[in-house]
Amino acid sequence: VCTAKDYAKFMAHMIVPKADALAITSETLDRMLTPISEPADNLAWGLGWGIQLIEPNHTYWHWGNNGSRYHAFAVWNRATKEATVMMTNSGGGLRLCKQLVPDLINGPHPAFDWPNVVR
Repeated sequence: VCTAKDYAKFMAHMIVPKADALAITSETLDRMLTPISEPADNLAWGLGWGIQLIEPNHTYWHWGNNGSRYHAFAVWNRATKEATVMMTNSGGGLRLCKQLVPDLINGPHPAFDWPNVVR
């Protein structure tokens, strides 16, 4: 089980890695956040993270979709150190995330325009 708080701690570690035995090395983090494919305008995939290719600062995102029961969205910006995690108990939860995320993490979020995320 992962809570929003647990996931937020993980994202905080991605933004500012801590030097401990479980730390992700800077080399691994750089590889995770390097675009390896670009499925749509202003969107790319790294290793495990979607990347919104909006300048001046890329944002990193991921979503969860358990059919019509639960939806989640997480996004973070390494440069500004902003992040948010939203977990919903609704099949329409990503539509809510689409409305709220721009107010929480300033800037455009093309991930929500990709039909695989919000239907």
